[in-house]
Amino acid sequence: MAKLHYNQLMKEEIKEKTGEKYEQGRRYSRWGSNPGSIRIGEEKIRVEIPRFYDKEEKRTEETSYYKLLHKIPKSNEMKPSEIILKKIIKGLSQRDYEEVTGSVLESFGIS
Repeated sequence: MAKLHYNQLMKEEIKEKTGEKYEQGRRYSRWGSNPGSIRIGEEKIRVEIPRFYDKEEKRTEETSYYKLLHKIPKSNEMKPSEIILKKIIKGLSQRDYEEVTGSVLESFGIS
């Protein structure tokens, strides 16, 4: 659900800045995307980061929503969650990585 919400925020920001696809006469134009990640709870999720080209500044930019979401600190920055810690230890000791990453299907960077 969080990834769907992220995608909707990106689409709205792109449409707000660049208008409809192939629309001319705006300061910004669509400029592809880059791979990236956002943190949801204690896991990182892969996402596509839409980019725009600023014709006045002559440079590419990422969406402001992505910049905000990417800066969200880990929820377990000070003290790791006991549930996650137990899952990681069990997954590493039994080589059962699927159970460790099972809470979020598209997570990466754990194994």
